[in-house]
Amino acid sequence: FTATVSAAGLEGDVWVFGALEIVPQTGGGVPGDLPSSRLPIAVRPEAGSLQESININTRRDAGSYLMEDLVAFELTDLTIEPYGLVPGTDSIISLKQDPTDDLPYDDLSHVWYEITPVPASALRFVNEILDSTAPDADLFVGFDDNGNGKPDENEQVCESTSSEWHEYCNINNPKAGNWWVLVQNWEASTPDATDIIRLATAVVANQDSGNMTFDAPDSVPALELFDIAVMYDLTNTYVGQAWYGSFTVGSDATNPGNVGKVNVDIHRHEDDVVKSVNKPSALPGDTLEYTITVNANLLNEDVDYEIVDMIPAGLTYVDSSVKASAGTVGVNGSKLTWTGTMSDPASLSPTYIMSTSADDPLCDTG
Repeated sequence: FTATVSAAGLEGDVWVFGALEIVPQTGGGVPGDLPSSRLPIAVRPEAGSLQESININTRRDAGSYLMEDLVAFELTDLTIEPYGLVPGTDSIISLKQDPTDDLPYDDLSHVWYEITPVPASALRFVNEILDSTAPDADLFVGFDDNGNGKPDENEQVCESTSSEWHEYCNINNPKAGNWWVLVQNWEASTPDATDIIRLATAVVANQDSGNMTFDAPDSVPALELFDIAVMYDLTNTYVGQAWYGSFTVGSDATNPGNVGKVNVDIHRHEDDVVKSVNKPSALPGDTLEYTITVNANLLNEDVDYEIVDMIPAGLTYVDSSVKASAGTVGVNGSKLTWTGTMSDPASLSPTYIMSTSADDPLCDTG
């Protein structure tokens, strides 16, 4: 049989309990002599389908990320409150391999650690290894309960110990006080090497930095699909930098976070449009070849481009020399224009290029 439970009127993310009693019946519908059965029922309605976090890889200081096909209970006055975004503070760490790599706490002179004060009401304490010459680095985070200013194993709150160097620890709603962060070189790049490890640390406070906005409907009926566009506008970014924040979604202004909270991580990559020239200098009569490269789309949606570039003064366009590997390109006077679309990578079907020893000698391993 199937038991159907209605969550209408129940508070989101709160457990409620009940029971179902099954009473055996005789052929005439009269309770029989067999004992009845009682089945406990526990229900926790979800307030919505928001993911806990989004990770945005971007090639620009400003952009957007689309959260699609979300669902929630009725949103009468959809309210979104941002916190952050704040840049991670980079620590450049020089570290040899720990000789006792399975024991990060046995000798703190073989690891790197730092104390970070976290204020009251902070929403996140984030640490992330963003780069490393060591093929395997590990990350540990804890709260300095005993106040001795150094890591102790019994204080550990998070560990990230994969078989590579990219490690990540996020503490939601951290308690106020001193937190420590420990980085270990588990495997050096070469024997006795001193490796360079770059760690980003951020505290997301309970305040809006003014660099994250949203495009969302004003109201949404219960269980109807809707989208939220997360828009960011950062300043003074650089390649490899990370920014962190979060936002809450509520059904109305008096319940600002009752649908959920989403953590936001943004990682800055190389610019999406790069212009280069084949010679650093030229003499009269020389020919220069300019290349404009549009790097791969890292977003979760298609990106339409219209790139306009002016041929520098003193240079003359060589007729019929412009070409494009995709899109449409043209030259009008001294103005070059290219239009095209970089598709969402998730929407593309994988393709394969096959070769055999008949057409590629490198395939012959005999």
